[in-house]
Amino acid sequence: MTSKVQLYIYDISMGIAAQLSPLFLGKKIDGIWHTGVVVYGREYYYGGMGGIEWCHPGGLILGQPLKIMDMGETHIPLDTFEEFLRGQRERFSPDCYNLLDHNCNNFSNEVVQFLTGKPIPEYIIELPREALSSPMGKQIIPFLQVLDPSVNESSVAKKFGQPKPTSAAQVEQPTPKTALPAGTEPVLQDPVLLPLDFDLRLSLVMTALKEIAGGLAVDQKLLQELSAAPSLQANPSAAISLAVSLSRSFSCMMEPPPAAEALAKYFVVFTSSTDLMLSLSKNTDDIAELVSKLTLCSIDAGMVDNKTSVLRLVGTALANCLYHESVRAVIADQYEQLIQSTANMYLLRSDPDIEISSALILNVSYLSELSEEQLEELVPALLEFIQPLLDNDSFSDQHALWCVTALLKFLRQSPEMLEVAKAMNVDLTKLKSRPSDLLRKSCTRYELIISD
Repeated sequence: MTSKVQLYIYDISMGIAAQLSPLFLGKKIDGIWHTGVVVYGREYYYGGMGGIEWCHPGGLILGQPLKIMDMGETHIPLDTFEEFLRGQRERFSPDCYNLLDHNCNNFSNEVVQFLTGKPIPEYIIELPREALSSPMGKQIIPFLQVLDPSVNESSVAKKFGQPKPTSAAQVEQPTPKTALPAGTEPVLQDPVLLPLDFDLRLSLVMTALKEIAGGLAVDQKLLQELSAAPSLQANPSAAISLAVSLSRSFSCMMEPPPAAEALAKYFVVFTSSTDLMLSLSKNTDDIAELVSKLTLCSIDAGMVDNKTSVLRLVGTALANCLYHESVRAVIADQYEQLIQSTANMYLLRSDPDIEISSALILNVSYLSELSEEQLEELVPALLEFIQPLLDNDSFSDQHALWCVTALLKFLRQSPEMLEVAKAMNVDLTKLKSRPSDLLRKSCTRYELIISD
């Protein structure tokens, strides 16, 4: 399956460069270019506010592009492309942005080369340096930074990984249930996909499944086919059929005892694939069954001492489920159990797994239209989870950012939860001493909110 790759080209000077460049620069230039790469129905770009972001094609504040350049087609799967972007986020972080040397055009060039093997036109890459490095050019950089959509977020821009707008109406962002003070909008962290551990290689997972196959009501042919496959994506129909079949009988109390862990490992591997989850979510009954069984199993496993490994695996699979926008869009009926599991089995445990709990609460925060009752369960649980970890070295900057992002997103929805946060008085000052700039900014915004 192929996807068309296009380069959207904008003039961030909006025609001013063409008119005034002879006067200011001594030569005419046609524009100061901003570019985005359109592929898989999204426009991806890089900027100084959010790093790697995306929006609906043509959805930036600049309006429609000045020019659309066809760059060819790509055979690279969406899963592989998203993995590539995750690998680039440190290099293309907000702090690394530079209008002259490390900008949206450099990002577009690397993306297009990854997808098609071809670079974007050299004049686009070199023009900002050529035009703005002169003495007069340097004087207009602050003006261009005001106009540049990659430095100033548009209202429809998304951090990489957020849900994709599916209609023109959804492109416009809804008014928050409560308006936060000016300047307190949270620095958003994308939903996260937890990495697979070494012992979750497909060959080991399939071996574990075959060992308990006699007690499973599944087509043994599926197990054989997938055991010979290099990845689940290599045989998607078999992978999906097996996931549906296993979810129907999944329970943390399965016999023999290793069965629940073997099935949970398969679900972790399966839910880490965007393509497989997208295909599965087309049948809302199947995806609802999977999320429901994972949620119920986590609640059961959390109440049994010797099921800790199953609880961790199921938590990983749940977090990975919620990473996928295709899943979040169709599981509203599972919210109650899912939130009960997140709060009680992961956040409020006496020995929580920090990474899994932090990833799960972040991805839960991307569920749409949470009710006041659901927020009443999540916000206190999250604050209680954070409080004892402030001096814990295992609570990394990344985990802390996930939690604070979730907290800010929840508080945006409810004035009542602002009062709860104020009453609980969890002081995030210690997190502001961490190296992460995004974490410091998020904690500062939290302090502004609860002090208002």
